[in-house]
Amino acid sequence: MSGDGIDFAELLRSPLEPEREARERRGPWWPVMAALAAGAVLGWVLVAARSGEVDIAPGADEPVAATTTGAEAAGEAAPFPADYVQIAPDVAVRPEEPMRIGDRLLVPFTTVVRRGADPMTVARPLGGRWELTGDGGVVASTGTVYDPIRPSVFSVVFPVSLAFPESIRLVERWDPEPVTASVELPFTGLPYVTDEPIELDLGDGMDLTVTRLDLGNFQARARWTLDEAPLGIVSLGVRLFNPDGSVLGDYESGAAESLDPQAGSGFIDYVWGPGFGVDQNVAATFTLTADVQLGVPAATDISIPLTD
Repeated sequence: MSGDGIDFAELLRSPLEPEREARERRGPWWPVMAALAAGAVLGWVLVAARSGEVDIAPGADEPVAATTTGAEAAGEAAPFPADYVQIAPDVAVRPEEPMRIGDRLLVPFTTVVRRGADPMTVARPLGGRWELTGDGGVVASTGTVYDPIRPSVFSVVFPVSLAFPESIRLVERWDPEPVTASVELPFTGLPYVTDEPIELDLGDGMDLTVTRLDLGNFQARARWTLDEAPLGIVSLGVRLFNPDGSVLGDYESGAAESLDPQAGSGFIDYVWGPGFGVDQNVAATFTLTADVQLGVPAATDISIPLTD
């Protein structure tokens, strides 16, 4: 808790954080900075290459105000630190210094959650459409890059075309909407390879298709495509069942799924959870369960300066 009694719930803290004395000089809100220098972590790259294809029905969403300064009422602590800007009901961001990597310009952000909120349960935006303003005009974003280990860190990607960016504006936020679907199939033993695509109906005309599923003694991989959905984050569970219907075990995925360069498709790698002591060949069936976070567009007009 800081000296003024405000105890904000910041998301994960970086192992590169400065020593205690330096941190105290900067205050309790020294942000998460690990993994930003790489700028190319593609663990949770949303299907953001389609960002220019999202259409919003006229009048469907009103612009969101970009103010989060001061106390909400007399005597109340401020919901966010003064140098952060609110972009969602329980989330605020602070831009860090832009970085040029190859033919891309990345604007890194650190995030905090509303005072008193649980960082593990807060509905965090999946991404959005941003505009960069500076010497040379206005440039639209081409994607969003997330750190698979630290969800409080993300970078907005732009083409390198502005010499001195001055401000960044969120023009459309993508709010998460969870959907799930599951299918049970016969298991024919190892090695298992799908002989045809497996479709999971997410509703509203959206399908997640597992184009290839390879199950081995220890490792496995699922390749998928997300059809008729403009963007989303995909998790796929693989569970084997005994002939009597009891659970034999799960193939467990790693820290995050990886996406192909082509938007709307990707792959997930797994290891066999129970280890070599359990023979998968005794299984009779398996289930594929898709947990997908779809992005629901919400019109915004939130401008954040990049220069002092």
